Amino acid sequence: MTTNEHERGTMSSHDQTPEQYTSRSRLAAAAALRRLGDAIVSHQVDDADLEELTEAVSGFTQIVERGPARLHGFFQPGRPDLAGERPEPIEGAPLATLPDCVISGLANPMGVAATFFEEGEEAICRVELGHAFEGAPDRAHGGIVSAIFDHTMGLATAATPAFTGWITITYRAPTPLHTPLEIRARITERDGRKLTVTAEMLVDGAVIVEGEGLFITFDLAKVMGAASDAGR
Repeated sequence: MTTNEHERGTMSSHDQTPEQYTSRSRLAAAAALRRLGDAIVSHQVDDADLEELTEAVSGFTQIVERGPARLHGFFQPGRPDLAGERPEPIEGAPLATLPDCVISGLANPMGVAATFFEEGEEAICRVELGHAFEGAPDRAHGGIVSAIFDHTMGLATAATPAFTGWITITYRAPTPLHTPLEIRARITERDGRKLTVTAEMLVDGAVIVEGEGLFITFDLAKVMGAASDAGR
């Protein structure tokens, strides 16, 4: 977990009530667990310490599992109105996201905690990946890179929500760990409900990964209604 991640989590949290979209305590717990996961992957730990950790975590897991089921972010009170009119983004401010999302959610203990912005017609993702997402030594796993591209490219269609039809990722160079990464995506072609989106990942201004995808627009209000009827 980076310092910026901790600051973002604190600044964006809400007072803790059962009805809230998320809470300060939930964000802090998720950040601590992400840090723990990265530490376990990247450090050699004595078995005795791991056994003590397992016992402690198992105890807390039982406490958490006794709580009521958590609604999907789409149905949380106070969430961004994804099916309604989108508010104008504040220049330079991160976009509101669903807290439990594996890519953008700061409340997801297994996520990458990426931050998203809009700049003109482009969707922008900024993220650093730690050892928990390592593939080859000192390189991010290509699968997590692809997932981040998918999310960013989908965000580029947010004005007209769309499902992913397909994406193609071209890896020009390895994706380094613990390095600021920037992914930029935009719609390049429209054909009825079909949207072509292109994107690239940059490190210090150099393109290391490129992506192209086809996205199919849909009526978000209808999809959310169907999900609600199906039991969420």
